[in-house]
Amino acid sequence: RRTCDVVIFTAPSFAAAAPLTLAAAHRRVDRSLLRQPADASGQPQVAVFVPVRDGAAFLERNISLLRRLDYPKDRLRILYGEGESLDDSAVLIDDIVERHAAGFGEIRRIEVRTGAAALPRARRWRAKWQYLRRGAIARARNALIAHGMDPRDDWILWLDVDVVDFPPDILRRLLAENQRIVAPHCVLEPGGPSFDLNTFLATSTPSKSEYARHLKAGLFQPPPDYWHRRHLHDLRYLDRVPLHGVGGTMLLVADVGPHGVVPPPHRDS
Repeated sequence: RRTCDVVIFTAPSFAAAAPLTLAAAHRRVDRSLLRQPADASGQPQVAVFVPVRDGAAFLERNISLLRRLDYPKDRLRILYGEGESLDDSAVLIDDIVERHAAGFGEIRRIEVRTGAAALPRARRWRAKWQYLRRGAIARARNALIAHGMDPRDDWILWLDVDVVDFPPDILRRLLAENQRIVAPHCVLEPGGPSFDLNTFLATSTPSKSEYARHLKAGLFQPPPDYWHRRHLHDLRYLDRVPLHGVGGTMLLVADVGPHGVVPPPHRDS
């Protein structure tokens, strides 16, 4: 159960979840465009993408928080990307859609299939499962982009279904940063450590041997106290910080290039 509050913005460098090497992703990003301030003036249209798998326990709280947002509801599109759940998530989302259809610019469920086996919450964080798990997460998010984007959308707000609290003005605060990628600080308890350790500021570059030491099951997975990174709980004394990596627990993203927010649909050889 996570909460998000403190506003943080990212530096002009972002590698989206995609089957690409980091170098290949960098070559396809127009960094000059990323450095330009984003225009969040007026009332931009925001698509809220909520990936769901076995999220039945959190769905009512999720829609309650979205309804509480201090933002024009006709400028919000709520897209639930649900698939392969073993609980009643799909039925509950359909009920939410029926009850709140008139309350937003749009609200609907998109069926998402990743082909990945379900993992119990207690085991899904183990290093050996991360390659397959993160690949499934990336496919689910890309499916939401492919089937949920509208040409009129100005921003996407990614929101994990099990984020159980955030202030009503959080969307306005994120937009007010006028940055193309913005992440708030998400924690399990107030004042506690950062939940999403994929959000970090790199303070130095490890040697090749040190980097290799933290390669586990095909992914770079350093420990939480990794010397070359600072996480948001290390930086609470700052109102905002540049970041070298962001997670997707809650993440606001603007259109950033010819592919928009969609990763290029191929892998470099």
